[in-house]
Amino acid sequence: MLKRSLAILLVALAMLCFTGCGKDKTEVLSSYNYLTDCQIVKTSTQAVYYNIAKCENGYYSYAGKYLYFTDSGSMETIALCSKPNCLHDADTCNAYIGATYNIAYNDGYIYYSQDGDIEHELLGTQFYRVKADGTEKEKLRYFDYRVMDWITHRGYLYYISVKYDVSYYEETNESNKADAYIYRLSLDDMNAKPEQVYFEEELKEGVSLSGLVAFGDNLYFLSSGQYGESLDTFDMKGVKVNTKDFVSERTALDDGRLLAYPTLLGDRLVFQSEKNTEGKIEYYATDFNGNSPELILTVDEFIRAFSDGSYLYTDNELAFSIANPDYDKIEEVRRFKVYDKDMNLIDEVYFNGASACRWCFVPVDDEYFLFAGKKSNGDVTVSKLDKSQLGTIHGLWELEETYNQH
Repeated sequence: MLKRSLAILLVALAMLCFTGCGKDKTEVLSSYNYLTDCQIVKTSTQAVYYNIAKCENGYYSYAGKYLYFTDSGSMETIALCSKPNCLHDADTCNAYIGATYNIAYNDGYIYYSQDGDIEHELLGTQFYRVKADGTEKEKLRYFDYRVMDWITHRGYLYYISVKYDVSYYEETNESNKADAYIYRLSLDDMNAKPEQVYFEEELKEGVSLSGLVAFGDNLYFLSSGQYGESLDTFDMKGVKVNTKDFVSERTALDDGRLLAYPTLLGDRLVFQSEKNTEGKIEYYATDFNGNSPELILTVDEFIRAFSDGSYLYTDNELAFSIANPDYDKIEEVRRFKVYDKDMNLIDEVYFNGASACRWCFVPVDDEYFLFAGKKSNGDVTVSKLDKSQLGTIHGLWELEETYNQH
């Protein structure tokens, strides 16, 4: 009876999420719409996987090869499956999507990618989408190469493609000579010919594009590699590309230092700079197009800042160590400083390493942090942290489980 009730609740909640009825928070900011815009919030320089996506009335999360839905009112989490008596522990479960790197929510659908299926000998990348209520899983496109870095933004899939010089490899047995591109496809016509958004003309060896993110009418990413006659000069640059005319430019300060990893804070973007002459990392706020940088924060080089749209957090300050029985190891507890949009320090809170590593990439949200993961014993858990407590905690923030699948 309980499972049947949960199934009914799932369908009702997901239909609300799909139709946009109920609590209307579509326009979080005047220049940002989390239902159609890129939801990724970046920090530092690490490889990223996005396992949380936000919709009109809740959140989708991915853990242990399954999709889950969390209602933003009750914060109850259930597997995205309406099958009666389903235990959500086999690939016959409707919530099962298999191994994936990222999920994204865009205008009523959940998007995700997988390595190529058996038909393609597990090579390349498959793109799928599923409706908000978990029905109508649909294969959108197969790419005959691996697509790791992609986002959905305002009706398009943007993705990075690196094409290696086969003749150079056959001659030298080295695979570091390549061309790098960014393409896009309409989410409504994934079988169309991709549009070329960006081609890296200057760099030809060891070239890499990474950290793809979008705000407003602009894409931001990093480009790195060698150039010059002998291809022995290294360059790393931040790049901004306008999505309307595909015109690109560097994101840099007047002194030439790189600006990278933009995050959203209120109606401004926040960029991380390269070290200054004193070896400090600086953070600059710009307008929504990445222009007119204003210095707002200077930290030691081992500190990194990230934002969730409402607050700016600094991390990586070791406080003490604790034993974590769920993961059978000793974890470092780190202190996070919390700033509001005007850069007023409003709180200092503590998190252990297992939780803190998941704080780096979250949907823009002023209510909760959500975590989805799989413990060493196989349990899938979805947990929350309530941001309404910020400014009053002054210590340890309590993590509450909203779902635990044994």
